[in-house]
Formats: sequence, C-alpha cells, structure tokens
Amino acid sequence: MKHGFDGAVAEVDHHDSWQRATLAVASISHDSRHANEVVSKAVAFIESLVDGHVIDLQIVINRVNGLAVP
Repeated sequence: MKHGFDGAVAEVDHHDSWQRATLAVASISHDSRHANEVVSKAVAFIESLVDGHVIDLQIVINRVNGLAVP
C-alpha cells in the first residue's frame, strides 16, 4: 500500500466474484499496538474507497519469540 501505511494488502479469497472481495492486511512491527494501528488505518482507508461495506473484520497479532509488546 503506497498511501503512507507500513503494510501490505492482498486479495486472498473470492477471486472469481466481482461483488465480493476478501482482503488480508499485514504489518510487521516490534510493537503490537503499532501493528494494530497500521492495520486499523489501512482498513479505514480501504473502506473509504469502496462503494460497499465491510461485513467481517478479524485482527490477529502473532508474536515471534516474545518480541511483540502486548
């Protein structure tokens, strides 16, 4: 995403349907709060672009070797 977000986005499901998309947004950070903020801002940006609405949202924070701060 080239709009000021330190993250990446990919369409991960519903490839054959133009009415629906499943997107994944990812961010890598040493701080889980920062990663959550990046993902939340990216979701808000995506919502502002589409003529529709989000019907489900899941945010998952993965910790690697205890590096993420809760």
